[in-house]
Amino acid sequence: MKEHPLFLREDAVVVNGGINESLGYFCPSAYINGAIAHFGNPGREERLLKVGKAYTYLPHYALLEVSGDERCQFLDALTTQSFSSLGMGKSSECCILDAQGRIEYAAGVYVEEQAIFLIVETSIVQKLLHFLLSMRFMMQVDIRAYNDVVILGTYGDFLDKYTDQAVCVWKDPWPYVCNNGTFYGPDTDKHPAKGLERKLYVFPSDISVSVVNELTEHDVPPSGMIAWEAVRISSARPSFECEGKNVFPYENDWIRTTTHLNKGCYKGQETIAKTVNLGRAPRRLTFFYLEGEIQELPACGTPIMWNGREAGWVTSSVRSADEGPVALGIIRRVVPVDDIVDIGNYRAAQGVICNAEGTSSVALKERPGKDLMNHELRTRSQGHGRLGIA
Repeated sequence: MKEHPLFLREDAVVVNGGINESLGYFCPSAYINGAIAHFGNPGREERLLKVGKAYTYLPHYALLEVSGDERCQFLDALTTQSFSSLGMGKSSECCILDAQGRIEYAAGVYVEEQAIFLIVETSIVQKLLHFLLSMRFMMQVDIRAYNDVVILGTYGDFLDKYTDQAVCVWKDPWPYVCNNGTFYGPDTDKHPAKGLERKLYVFPSDISVSVVNELTEHDVPPSGMIAWEAVRISSARPSFECEGKNVFPYENDWIRTTTHLNKGCYKGQETIAKTVNLGRAPRRLTFFYLEGEIQELPACGTPIMWNGREAGWVTSSVRSADEGPVALGIIRRVVPVDDIVDIGNYRAAQGVICNAEGTSSVALKERPGKDLMNHELRTRSQGHGRLGIA
């Protein structure tokens, strides 16, 4: 897409493999070929993006289409979401889990009258496409990938006038809890993402050129990936490439938008049901305020150290215009929320995302059958043999 007008701007800083250390910024989603890191002023771009006055070119997203008469049943059987209960024009999310309940794939969902669109990160799009094709068997389902589209993201509504020219428009449900769902993080009213309305507009490539040219004529500025990731990280919004790999959906609170608790069976459901109702999440997604001398930010995967022991790892980091150097990371639940941890050369205070108790909003207060236990038999057997006989 190097012929796209965004790349012709003199202020566009494009990352083509490797890491530009002068950016002081690390995130896998930003360092793919073709990502525009910034347009000269990441801080200003972040502030404009957050208030809905800028947009970002997102080459790390791709589009799949699932059509056919049995598309809802097909996706119901494979994912955590209930597609049969999603109405036309509805935006949602879903995960596909492994047998142990860890996230294998994650996708944004948009429902049209004759098809369901899945917005996925490019790192998994081909693998997910092959998986879905392999699971069709005799079902009346067609699946295809769109190869010639451009995805623009914004937190405003100024792109709505181009909706008729888009393949689809996905309205990010984060942080609202899906129907028959649960959450491990803050209530929606107290969530750091409250009030942010993130939208992804999927345009045919040629249409996106005319859209961007018109936005430029009307002085609507673009923002780079640094700004996009800064807003995402500050709103505790998981990304598959960063916060989703080898993680259970209740550990990063992605369960709140992806998982319907009262639908039919799917792979990994037993683990989800057991933990949501009776268990505790062993790890939790946490926001970190990094303190130290100005230096390179910790790379994804950097160990999080607590009392000299490794207690987790960094998933994303960015230098925010308003909060300075910050990061997201997965940390063990046993780490007290008030404790300071070490991340590389930084000291870091925690900002709670998933609750420290590791329990869901719908967890049972006590185990079923507790009142059926015969305490008298236990008392009788004390001081006797295995069968309670002296």
